[in-house]
Amino acid sequence: MKLKSFGCSFIWGSELSDITNKNKKFSGLTWPALIANKKSLEYQCFARPGAGNLFILQSILNQLNDHGDVYVINWTFHGRYDYVFAQGEKTETAWHSILPWDTHQRAEYYYKNLHSEFTDKLQNLIWISTAVNALASIGARFTMTYMDTLLFDDRWNITPGMQYLQKKIRPFLHQFDGLSFVEWSQKNGYPIGSLGNHPLEAAHSAAADYLLDHNLV
Repeated sequence: MKLKSFGCSFIWGSELSDITNKNKKFSGLTWPALIANKKSLEYQCFARPGAGNLFILQSILNQLNDHGDVYVINWTFHGRYDYVFAQGEKTETAWHSILPWDTHQRAEYYYKNLHSEFTDKLQNLIWISTAVNALASIGARFTMTYMDTLLFDDRWNITPGMQYLQKKIRPFLHQFDGLSFVEWSQKNGYPIGSLGNHPLEAAHSAAADYLLDHNLV
C-alpha cells in the first residue's frame, strides 16, 4: 500500500533541508512523507513546485487505482494557469505554469487579457469536484487540504452553479484550525523559509501530527 501525495512546492518540499541543487528529488520531510513513515506506507510524491490545480488534477487521475492506496492532496492557489507546450517532449514533462508574480511576456498577456477571478473560481471548483468524484468512484481513502480561501468566497463572481460546487466539495476540503498550512504555521510561530514563504521542518512535523490527531489521514 502506498501514500501518494499531490500539490505544489508545499508538498514537494521546497526550502526543506534535504532539498539541494544537486538533489532534485522531492523532500522526505514534508507532512505527507512523515505521515507515510508513521503509518509504514510506501511514499510517492507527484507534486511539482509552481504547479496549478489543473496539473494537480491530471496527476491524480494518472495515478488512480483500486489497490487501497491513500491519496493526500493539497490544492494550491487558484490564480495559477497550467498548460502543455510539447514541442516533441513527452506530455508529462511539457507542463508549464504561469504564476501571478511572473513578469515574462506570456504572463503579462495572460493576466491582462485572459485571466479573471470568475473563470479561475469556476474552473478550480470543477477540477476539485472531478477529483472527488474520481477518488470516490474507486473507494479510495483520501484527504484534501487547500491554500486558497477564494474557492469558497460567495460574495463576488459567484453563480448558483458555483455555489452548488462549493457545497459539494466543502466536506472534503480541510484546513488547520481554519487556516491554510502557511497561515497556520505563521500563527504558531514555526520557522518559514526565506525564498518562497515555505514552512520549514517544524511546521511539517506539527502538521503531520495535527492531521493524524484529527483522523484526517
